[in-house]
Amino acid sequence: MLNINRFCGLSLLAAGALALAGCGGSSDSSGVVTFSMTDAPVDEAHAVVISMTEFEFKPADGEPFRRDVTEAGRELNLLALTNGNEAVIIDGESVPAGEYEWIRIFFDQEASYVQLEEGGSQYSFFMPSGAQTGYKLVGGFTVPANAAVEYILDFDVRKSLLEPPGLGRLGEDRRFLLKPTIRMMNKFDTGGVTGTIAAELLAESNAETCAGGDAVYAFEGENVDPLGQGVQPLVSDIVDLNDVTGAFEFHLMYLLEGPYTLAFTCSASNDGGEGEDYVYTPDELGFGNTLTVEVVDGEVAVCDLDANGEWTCAE
Repeated sequence: MLNINRFCGLSLLAAGALALAGCGGSSDSSGVVTFSMTDAPVDEAHAVVISMTEFEFKPADGEPFRRDVTEAGRELNLLALTNGNEAVIIDGESVPAGEYEWIRIFFDQEASYVQLEEGGSQYSFFMPSGAQTGYKLVGGFTVPANAAVEYILDFDVRKSLLEPPGLGRLGEDRRFLLKPTIRMMNKFDTGGVTGTIAAELLAESNAETCAGGDAVYAFEGENVDPLGQGVQPLVSDIVDLNDVTGAFEFHLMYLLEGPYTLAFTCSASNDGGEGEDYVYTPDELGFGNTLTVEVVDGEVAVCDLDANGEWTCAE
């Protein structure tokens, strides 16, 4: 999915978490809306900073209206929001209760950048219509009366951040393209899967057989064949070292309830395609054994992959 060196467009889970807390009493009542963001790591970038300015809301039976983002949303490093962490970007705004058709996010492109290494150069990225017409996320949602609800915007950076030919690759002229890939779900209708991967399976332990890039992919459904015709991963997560425990961990959060098939690869840097659009290239990933796990609302399953390539999940 996204390899920063090749920018073939990995599937980065930069999860934008959106929390909508609604309350009120009738069709004319108001709700209190809060938006948060969360993320997951891009393979090799040190920072992917986005600067948002406003959110626009479109009620099903009304005119669009806008709300300013918080200070946190004006300089937000997506890669600092990993493993289910969130940052509040719309905080406690009063909005009408009811059905909504879409939201639109406006960006300050001048204040947004990619940094490939700590202390290194900051490279700008282009967001088509980001400042002018914004990024429109179409998908209905509800702010209920006399209740609270939170929605998650899963901003998949590994699919969204590219370095296509023609934008410049030399020195300060190097430029990237951000074409947001976002999914939205009710936070209270989600669960997750976390676990560890044995060090013996990782790329640095198998340089001759792995292309680099350790990641766990999640596919919707039971016993999905990652190499199947037309199969696409829903999300993926880079395996990272936990400095406290010494274990190599993955975190797949904000998944809707249901069955998922997990698959590990130590060649995630092979996943992608040249150009502007992410391309899933499973033949080059060398997936091992897969695991079907049932995600339950409000719960996080714990599943580990041992040195023999066998999955086990805690009871």
